[in-house]
Amino acid sequence: MTILPNLSTIAAYDGRTKAEKALEDAETALANFQSTGGRVKRYSIGGREMEFDNGGDILKLVSYWRIEVKRERARTAIAKGMADPRRIYLRASRA
Repeated sequence: MTILPNLSTIAAYDGRTKAEKALEDAETALANFQSTGGRVKRYSIGGREMEFDNGGDILKLVSYWRIEVKRERARTAIAKGMADPRRIYLRASRA
């Protein structure tokens, strides 16, 4: 007899990468910053506590994590043998 773990007690699996989680945290921080008119300035992003002076600082962070997520997705696609999603390919048609 083999006893298997009770799957209902295991925490939910989150398959997102560190960059995807940090991007979501940064976008949430930006939304909270904007909705409070800039009064709330301290956030936890990517497991780190951060404090921002203005919305521009948060926008830089959101932009950074968006680029990282795009890079990860491109590396994953290339590793699977697919085309780089950051490139646009055109095919000339013959008339």
